[in-house]
Amino acid sequence: MKQFQTLLAAVAAATVLATGAALASGGFDEVSLSGAKKLSEFKVVHVAPVQLALGNGGDYRRGGDSARPVDDTVAQIKAVDFQREMLEALYKGKGLSKTPGPGILTISATITKMEPNGRTEEEYKRSPSLSPMSSARVDGDGAAVRIEFSEDGVVIGVVSDDFNRNNRNRPSDKVWDEVDEAFETWAAALADLISAN
Repeated sequence: MKQFQTLLAAVAAATVLATGAALASGGFDEVSLSGAKKLSEFKVVHVAPVQLALGNGGDYRRGGDSARPVDDTVAQIKAVDFQREMLEALYKGKGLSKTPGPGILTISATITKMEPNGRTEEEYKRSPSLSPMSSARVDGDGAAVRIEFSEDGVVIGVVSDDFNRNNRNRPSDKVWDEVDEAFETWAAALADLISAN
């Protein structure tokens, strides 16, 4: 009986640890924190302008499996949208700084994938024969991000996530539904991750 109780206690402890680890990740696919300094100890954060490292466009062909093309200007606008989402999620619990520095947690995000759920302006430019009437929603491949945490130039953690939900059945005709949902999800997860670690 004593061995059975010990086994149950071990299983319960493992469950608590696993649950705690899942919550501490904030929902990101990969989390790597150095442990040198707790993210939650920072009172002020600096959210750097979001960078883009997209492969959309160069090899796109209709009907193929390459990434749908995204206009550079639109991509920059979406990067600003993500930065705004992060700022909105973080300002409630942290002070915001316009510049990085000692004692300031710098958050540097790079969007590595961003695919629309519908035809983009860039796609119409490349294929003038496309009809706007045939612009039904399509399977996008979501969005992906890599976020680096640093203090005064020293990296103290990295998270990454590949967000892909099939939103074709949602009652909306917005081209950027899935990408916008990814931004909202990541911003909330970022705030949770920082407060939990």
